[in-house]
Amino acid sequence: MTARFAVIIVAAGSGSRMNAETPKQFLPFLGERTILGQTVHVFDTHPHVDVISVVLPDHHDHNLPTHIVTCSGGASRKDSVLSGLKSLSEHNPEFVLIHDAARCGIDHGLITRVMDAVDRKHIVVPTLPIADTVRRKSSKGWEDVSRDGLDAMQTPQAVHYQTYKDILEQDTTDTTDDASSMLNAGYQLKAVLGSRHNFKITYPEDLDMMRKLQDASFSVVGQGFDVHQLREGTGMMLGGVHIACELELVGHSDADVLLHAITDAVCGASGLGDIGQHFPPSDAQWKNKASDVFLRKVIELASQKLCSLVHIDATIIGEKPKISPMRNVIQKRVADICQLPISCVNIKATTTEKLGFTGREEGLAAMAVVTMRRM
Repeated sequence: MTARFAVIIVAAGSGSRMNAETPKQFLPFLGERTILGQTVHVFDTHPHVDVISVVLPDHHDHNLPTHIVTCSGGASRKDSVLSGLKSLSEHNPEFVLIHDAARCGIDHGLITRVMDAVDRKHIVVPTLPIADTVRRKSSKGWEDVSRDGLDAMQTPQAVHYQTYKDILEQDTTDTTDDASSMLNAGYQLKAVLGSRHNFKITYPEDLDMMRKLQDASFSVVGQGFDVHQLREGTGMMLGGVHIACELELVGHSDADVLLHAITDAVCGASGLGDIGQHFPPSDAQWKNKASDVFLRKVIELASQKLCSLVHIDATIIGEKPKISPMRNVIQKRVADICQLPISCVNIKATTTEKLGFTGREEGLAAMAVVTMRRM
């Protein structure tokens, strides 16, 4: 299937100016998430990104989600980008956004601005006017340079996929960004407004600054609760996993009580109301719908309000089915749906000691608490 927007994240460099034993893109950034992991997460949660390819150095563990395409870098940035372009051949995207892994301050607003500006005749580049005084050093001393017309170039830089692939396969020049290759080939640059937060982490002080910017955000908490009736059947969905048993849950959708509780919690933390407002049972389009669709959608809506999911703690309440044999599978599935490290998802189960409707095995309940980071 043809994708409209693909992303290449260039992460094959050594990052020598960081003076770290580990390449900078693999340094810890936010909790257990690396600089690269944060960059991938932002693109992966954008609603219009269809496929992502990450260009990596050889022989380095990356711990990326399994749906992310990976490939090896080359001797130069241009070679690495070409490797990324080739890795996307089977997806045949219309346009590709090429981004430096070390720019983990990227946000959905900037990505959307770049996407909205694409066409076949230009390379789209986010730019910022230079604010500092600029002087050129020479053998004669320092010479003032006018800032008029001087802009700093950022990424992601977006271009028509096949056009750029054809150009790079013939280009023998050494360039520092994709715009240079396109300009050398006679194409024009189209500028969109960049972001001051989208700076490239190059030196240790840059990483300190980016972490401080993240610390300036704040955490919000949401809670969710859901109940569904039990009846005799052939199994049920819990946390996006089919549980084989002699019971089933009754509901308009697939009645996944755990995912419904988590979805409601995300709505609460991000100020999106509740699950019923977005997916009412009176709407036939949600009949028998898989509940991971609901959870993915509210995470997308939350991201548009600059809220990103950080942690989930959920409890399934009922006598049957027994959760412990499937707990790890459910936990991994929820983590995959939410694009979180598995260590940031905790699934528990408890009974009500035979009391109430859950104790009488008339229904199953779930409650969830989520932590989100709001910029």
